[in-house]
Amino acid sequence: VLFVSERNENVWWYDGERIAFRTPNYTKILNAMRTQPTLTLADMKEETGISMTAIQKLLDQLISKKYVERGEKNGSWRVFVIQ
Repeated sequence: VLFVSERNENVWWYDGERIAFRTPNYTKILNAMRTQPTLTLADMKEETGISMTAIQKLLDQLISKKYVERGEKNGSWRVFVIQ
Protein backbone atom coordinates (compact mmCIF):
# COMPACT_ATOMS: atom_id res chain seq x y z
CA VAL A 1 0.00 0.00 0.00
CA LEU A 2 2.83 2.42 0.80
CA PHE A 3 4.31 1.80 -2.62
CA VAL A 4 1.20 3.21 -4.26
CA SER A 5 0.26 5.89 -1.75
CA GLU A 6 3.44 7.45 -0.40
CA ARG A 7 4.65 10.50 -2.32
CA ASN A 8 7.85 12.22 -1.26
CA GLU A 9 10.68 13.30 -3.53
CA ASN A 10 13.27 11.65 -1.25
CA VAL A 11 11.44 8.32 -1.07
CA TRP A 12 12.36 5.71 -3.65
CA TRP A 13 11.74 1.99 -3.98
CA TYR A 14 14.16 -0.82 -4.73
CA ASP A 15 13.15 -4.46 -5.03
CA GLY A 16 9.94 -3.79 -3.08
CA GLU A 17 11.70 -2.00 -0.24
CA ARG A 18 11.31 1.64 0.73
CA ILE A 19 14.41 3.83 0.60
CA ALA A 20 14.30 7.29 2.18
CA PHE A 21 17.32 9.40 1.25
CA ARG A 22 18.37 12.00 3.83
CA THR A 23 19.29 14.61 1.27
CA PRO A 24 17.52 15.75 -1.91
CA ASN A 25 20.87 15.52 -3.71
CA TYR A 26 20.29 11.81 -4.29
CA THR A 27 16.99 12.62 -6.00
CA LYS A 28 18.63 15.28 -8.16
CA ILE A 29 21.29 12.82 -9.31
CA LEU A 30 18.86 9.95 -9.88
CA ASN A 31 16.44 12.10 -11.86
CA ALA A 32 19.27 13.47 -14.00
CA MET A 33 20.49 9.92 -14.70
CA ARG A 34 16.99 8.71 -15.59
CA THR A 35 16.31 11.54 -18.02
CA GLN A 36 19.82 11.65 -19.52
CA PRO A 37 21.48 8.23 -19.06
CA THR A 38 24.71 9.21 -20.82
CA LEU A 39 25.59 12.03 -18.40
CA THR A 40 29.19 12.43 -17.35
CA LEU A 41 30.10 13.64 -13.86
CA ALA A 42 30.73 17.12 -15.28
CA ASP A 43 27.28 17.05 -16.89
CA MET A 44 25.76 15.99 -13.57
CA LYS A 45 27.45 18.90 -11.84
CA GLU A 46 26.02 21.30 -14.41
CA GLU A 47 22.57 19.70 -14.30
CA THR A 48 22.23 19.41 -10.51
CA GLY A 49 24.40 22.20 -9.11
CA ILE A 50 26.12 19.72 -6.79
CA SER A 51 29.91 19.77 -6.41
CA MET A 52 31.96 17.07 -8.14
CA THR A 53 33.23 15.79 -4.78
CA ALA A 54 29.70 15.41 -3.43
CA ILE A 55 28.47 13.78 -6.65
CA GLN A 56 31.28 11.22 -6.53
CA LYS A 57 30.56 10.43 -2.88
CA LEU A 58 26.82 10.03 -3.51
CA LEU A 59 27.42 7.93 -6.64
CA ASP A 60 29.81 5.66 -4.75
CA GLN A 61 27.03 5.00 -2.22
CA LEU A 62 24.37 4.46 -4.90
CA ILE A 63 26.65 2.06 -6.79
CA SER A 64 27.70 0.13 -3.68
CA LYS A 65 24.03 -0.46 -2.79
CA LYS A 66 23.36 -1.50 -6.40
CA TYR A 67 20.73 1.20 -6.91
CA VAL A 68 22.54 2.31 -10.09
CA GLU A 69 25.25 0.99 -12.36
CA ARG A 70 27.22 2.24 -15.31
CA GLY A 71 26.82 0.24 -18.52
CA GLU A 72 30.10 -1.20 -19.76
CA LYS A 73 29.34 -0.94 -23.47
CA ASN A 74 28.06 2.60 -23.93
CA GLY A 75 28.62 4.08 -20.46
CA SER A 76 24.93 4.79 -19.90
CA TRP A 77 23.60 4.89 -16.36
CA ARG A 78 21.06 2.27 -15.37
CA VAL A 79 18.84 3.28 -12.47
CA PHE A 80 17.23 0.42 -10.56
CA VAL A 81 15.31 2.46 -7.98
CA ILE A 82 11.94 4.00 -8.75
CA GLN A 83 10.19 6.99 -7.28
